[in-house]
Amino acid sequence: MSCYVVPEKHISAIVRYSTDQQLTLSRLGGGFLNEATQIDVVCALLYMANVKSVNARYLEIMSEVGIGYDAEAPQLTAIEAIKACQGLAYQCDNWDGFDDSPADRFLKEVQRHAVTQLPGYDAAAWSIE
Repeated sequence: MSCYVVPEKHISAIVRYSTDQQLTLSRLGGGFLNEATQIDVVCALLYMANVKSVNARYLEIMSEVGIGYDAEAPQLTAIEAIKACQGLAYQCDNWDGFDDSPADRFLKEVQRHAVTQLPGYDAAAWSIE
């Protein structure tokens, strides 16, 4: 499969989901992701992970200068957020440092939260007896 840099809107939509859901960044050493500077830092972090992956895959030297947050990014449903995170993670995993990187942990945190928002999650049994 090919590896490519996802559109800025893709990254911004994931970040928008996390801000709309008021996710905390405790696993990244931060609080709520609600200040513009934090939002831009996370967008840049995700973008740089994606660029590193493309550079590693194709032995290129694309600039790792980050991107800014696109406030017009679409609002995602929980399942759309999960799929968008999986898509971005797939495009980021061609460099050795991605696993357990801050970008990887952020995407996993968004997915972990989004799963709990799916219909039927709260009604499902925690333990199957």
